[in-house]
Amino acid sequence: MVLTDATEPDNPIIFANESFLSLTGYDWEEVLGKSFNFLMAHGADAEALKRIKAEYEGSFSSGTEVLYRRKDGSEFWAAVFISPVRDAGGDIVQYFASLVDLTKHKEDEVRSRMLIDELSHRVKKILSTVQSIVWQTLRTTTDPMAIRQSIESRLFALSRLHDLLTREKWESAGLLDIAHDALEPFGVSGGRADSIVITGDNIRFPPKAALALSIAFNELATNAVKYGAAAKASLIAT
Repeated sequence: MVLTDATEPDNPIIFANESFLSLTGYDWEEVLGKSFNFLMAHGADAEALKRIKAEYEGSFSSGTEVLYRRKDGSEFWAAVFISPVRDAGGDIVQYFASLVDLTKHKEDEVRSRMLIDELSHRVKKILSTVQSIVWQTLRTTTDPMAIRQSIESRLFALSRLHDLLTREKWESAGLLDIAHDALEPFGVSGGRADSIVITGDNIRFPPKAALALSIAFNELATNAVKYGAAAKASLIAT
């Protein structure tokens, strides 16, 4: 908080508390007599000056956000609240101004925007993948039951991969983990718990490549169950 002299031009500072000095990095002697706006990061910012003037005039009731600059040159956002101090005759002789540091709030806003943008990007990718799955299924079959089973199988594979990537914080996924998650439903169907063995290096792949691999493994396993070695193994076991 600071007190400024309302009887002088530019409202020079006549008092500043320790919190203000700690926030700005200045000493008491360095701020005494300075214009209240000397901290502004961009002193020629007409819009910011207009908002501060409106705050002095009492036009704002919830404060205004202003970008300020510390003594070391670093910038910070603060919410500014200004109230008049009147004498016995009702004349304004001082202004009481308080600054609330919004640095963490602004950082959280940036982080939230990044998360929202990333979420939006992922949702669009998911919808695009689902669209491709449906289109591919409808292109290869016209039987309603087969369409349902095919789409459900592919969406289930997509869901398992997303669970895997979520556990890995969407940074990458291991090849063995991708294959295991994609093929696990096929390995235990029909009593063939030992029919699929996965070995090798757990090479890391980025999310986009992991998605393609997961869908590919699911397609290969589905075809194997219907027409290939897995189908023959099921027939022999039966």
